[in-house]
Parts: sequence; structure tokens; C-alpha cells
Amino acid sequence: MGNARVTQERIEVVRSAYPKARISQSAVEIIRTIPANINVTQLAIEVIRPRLASIVASQLVTEVAKRRFPDPVPVPFEFTADFEAEITNNQIFDFDVELRIVKVAHFEKEDERMSLGLITMNGRILTARLMMGEALDGITHCAIGDGDDTFADSKHPPEPSYDQTGLRHERARKRCYKTAFLIEDTEGSIEVGGQRYSETAVPTPIIGLYFRFDEGEANGITIKEYGFFGGNVQYMGSVGGDYAEGGVYSSTNPGGQVLRSGYLYEVKNIPDFTKTSDTRVELVGVIRF
Repeated sequence: MGNARVTQERIEVVRSAYPKARISQSAVEIIRTIPANINVTQLAIEVIRPRLASIVASQLVTEVAKRRFPDPVPVPFEFTADFEAEITNNQIFDFDVELRIVKVAHFEKEDERMSLGLITMNGRILTARLMMGEALDGITHCAIGDGDDTFADSKHPPEPSYDQTGLRHERARKRCYKTAFLIEDTEGSIEVGGQRYSETAVPTPIIGLYFRFDEGEANGITIKEYGFFGGNVQYMGSVGGDYAEGGVYSSTNPGGQVLRSGYLYEVKNIPDFTKTSDTRVELVGVIRF
């Protein structure tokens, strides 16, 4: 009875603060589970909204997944939801929810026959300059390209060259969004070249660099090659974010959004993969010292 009374009191507090709000059954259930020492005047903003939003998103994503796919859901698909919750007198529990079913491409484990990436001469020079203490950035960007005439076989690309300084035909580039120390771990969630890794807070001689081309980026590009770049990469002044298109700017490529390419550290050629708007491309560069 005590819990029921507290729950009802809290509902009345919310009703009083937001007289036109809809108090859904889901919200009531959440209110019922909130500890008694929570300040009721902050109830809606600090507790109800984020918890209810999470539940709403989870339920909707699960329902869409059931309708679109059998059980279990095939890999490599994942389900995401973006949502906004308005806390006003009229819309305290109204949610605008956008659902997406995204195919996630991990090139590193698409085909076990693929060779490992090639560390170029420029990549070794970058490492040497960093070891000498020069003021250069390490690996910061990943570029994707659609190759040249030598990429004639869509399933069997040519080998990259040790003296390459850039991709054969760069189409898009993205700054890394995360770096981390890694350890070898047979149960790890990161898999590159048949080896699994996990992140660790302890410094190790293995570094992971994370890159992501989101659903709205690089669409329509048939990706045949990608590479990791460092050494003070610079975009054109008109580029305001982490993503650039069109390759490196020059008199023959005036639409390129990359002003300074930097050092190509590692390059890899892959079987054709066409990027579309329902796909997010995830790449993890694993650097071992």
C-alpha cells in the first residue's frame, strides 16, 4: 500500500506540473520503480524522460526487427533508433522516433582470403619522423576509393604498391572518432585479419583506430580500396566537419575537398563493395609495434 500511495502521489505531482500531459501506463510503471528518495520535482526531467525514451525505442526496434527478419536476426545487421522527447505542458511523454535498420559492413572480416593491408614506404617514414619527435599527427584519417583500370576483376583486386603515396582514386575521407589500446583476446569484439582484440585502459604495443562512414556518407561509391593517413592531414576551408569528398584538391581535380593528403600509412585493396544509404561502413585499423 505504501508503494502504491507514493506512486500515486508522484503521478499527481507530475499532473500538477504538466496539466495537459498524457501519463501513459509505461510512465506509471517507471514511476513505480523509482526509489523513494528521488526528488519528485525533478522526476519528469531527470528520470522519466530518459528511461521511458529508452523503453519506447527498444520496444519499437524489437517490433520492427520481428517483422523484417526471422529469429535469430542475421548478421551483420543491427537496429538503431533516434528519438526526441519533448517536455512541455502539452507533450511530456510524446516521442518522435525514427527507426533505421542498418547493414554494417566490416571489411576486415568480409573475406578470409583477403590479404592484410600493406604498410607503405611513406607509412614507415611517418613512423620514423614521429619517433624523432617531430611535430606531426599520427594516423588520423581513413580514405576510401574506387580504384583505377587495374581493378578489372571485381572479386580479385590487384595488390597495393609499397611506394604508393595515395589511393588510386580517392572518393571520400573521414577522421577517426576513437582510438584505444588493444590486447589480444579470443573473446574480443574486434576482429581484424582473423585475430580478435579487446580494448584496455593499460598501454600496450597495439593500437586501435576507429573510423565510420555513416548512412548519409559516401553513398553510390563502389569501394575497391581504402587507406589510413596521418601527418597533418588538412581539408579545404569550406569543409566544416570530419568528412570530405572528392579526393585531393589540385588543378585537375578542383572539386577535391582534401587540401593536404598527409602520409599514406597503410593501404588495402578489397573486392567491390557498393556503399548505399542503408549501410554504415565501420573500419578499425590495428597498428602493432
